[in-house]
Amino acid sequence: MFGSTATPMGPEPVFLDLQDTPMFKNTVDDLQASAKKLKDKCTGLLTGAKKYRDALAAMTEAQQSFAGALHDFGCGSDEDSLLLGSAVMSQFVKAFKELGHAFSFIQDCVEKDMIDVLQQTWLDGHLAVLREEVRKYEKRCNDHEGARLKHLALKKVTKRDVIDKSAAELSVARQAADEARYELARHLNTVEVQKRHAFLTMVVGVVYQHLAFFRQGSTLLGRIEGPYSDAMAIVEHVCKEGQTKEVRRGG
Repeated sequence: MFGSTATPMGPEPVFLDLQDTPMFKNTVDDLQASAKKLKDKCTGLLTGAKKYRDALAAMTEAQQSFAGALHDFGCGSDEDSLLLGSAVMSQFVKAFKELGHAFSFIQDCVEKDMIDVLQQTWLDGHLAVLREEVRKYEKRCNDHEGARLKHLALKKVTKRDVIDKSAAELSVARQAADEARYELARHLNTVEVQKRHAFLTMVVGVVYQHLAFFRQGSTLLGRIEGPYSDAMAIVEHVCKEGQTKEVRRGG
């Protein structure tokens, strides 16, 4: 049986040419627009993730509070607690507490793997740096254009030292513009390459923690099935006992 010999192709390069051409500028404009959309998407997801984190925190607190209240109600060793079913109720309390801890694990994952990544790595990191590089690129391009026009405006009768000084200033401005263009291209390329896997990796991490939560929940259900059956048997026995006593009294 023959397998495919084709090798997976890597992503196409973002910039085919770094020269200061109309094609380069068009590519920069397109990638800037894409980065702005990405910023809006990150901001929206960040807002949703924070709401989810807060809801998980509230659920964790409520779960632990409920478990504590249930423990105080019927998990003592006194006679009244024993009559209320403390022997099996303590098993339920333990399960509720563990479930609360499981909620807290999801909360921590959403905080570290999603909220921190969106805020620190992207909004305050890659995208903030990119905005600064765009500002720097535009300023240096304007400086270069100003130096170029100033140099072209010099007349032939201008003194040689003035022409030489202007040419040196133009050279420095051109070099600064070139460096800003290369840096901008580098950061745009970083954003384009990183976003192809970083966000999926982030979401996969959160989904994995949910899968772990459900697996733990399934394990907890398996552990309390026995105590649940015991509790139901006790309830049925006590109810039948009560009904028998009522019949005897009626007779």
